[in-house]
Amino acid sequence: MVQITRFYLYKLDAPAGPINLSVNIGNMQAASSALILEGVTLQSNLRDSFTYQISDPTSLSGKQLDISTTIADVNPDNDDVSYRFKLSGGQSVLNPPTDEFRVAPNSAAYVLIKIIFA
Repeated sequence: MVQITRFYLYKLDAPAGPINLSVNIGNMQAASSALILEGVTLQSNLRDSFTYQISDPTSLSGKQLDISTTIADVNPDNDDVSYRFKLSGGQSVLNPPTDEFRVAPNSAAYVLIKIIFA
């Protein structure tokens, strides 16, 4: 199983509206994600690619958001996986490069993104 963990700092700087998160799973693979803020599950069982909105960004300062995603290799044509996320609504847009990797046939990958709000 492939495992990837990434850490990011995201500056809120008096956001004018909600914080928007999007996750994109590529290569026609299946995924299930959970969003965990300071140990409390905000949402679980988010399937494949999704968007999520945090409507009260003022409550996020100093807190950690985990995006926990398990990706299953279900595409019979390839074992390639791509994972990309984007966070907007704060001081700037957090849009890191896509993680692309190959898994063993019919196996899985686990991606954990940890975001600290400042």
